[in-house]
Amino acid sequence: MCDWFSMHIDKISLSYKCHSSIGNSLKLEIMMNEVLKTFVQETFAIYSASYLLNDEKKIISIGKKIEYDIKTLIKQSCENEIVLEEYDEIFNFLIFRLEKSIIIFVYDKQTKVDFIKSMYKSFRNKYW
Repeated sequence: MCDWFSMHIDKISLSYKCHSSIGNSLKLEIMMNEVLKTFVQETFAIYSASYLLNDEKKIISIGKKIEYDIKTLIKQSCENEIVLEEYDEIFNFLIFRLEKSIIIFVYDKQTKVDFIKSMYKSFRNKYW
């Protein structure tokens, strides 16, 4: 019972930290920097980036650089869904499409992303 409680508290803490990082600035670059930095640190993502959809302009990126084609990821994304894309034998991409932008998070294949994906989904429903 104690292990379950501890795990549950850890998930609540993670969710709260990430939740708190959203909306702390009205400047897009500053806000996205804080959000991505928090999410990368707290969810152990390897890399994250945010792009504007209309011109595929990168707003910010954080973490280890990974080679990918943003046009392909945008095509694979779905509005109102968070897509898990198996990139290669090492990485998975979580593609988080918003109204006018797209955020990608890269995780090691060994990382269990079910809770992370559900957390992103709850933020999407609440904020975007």
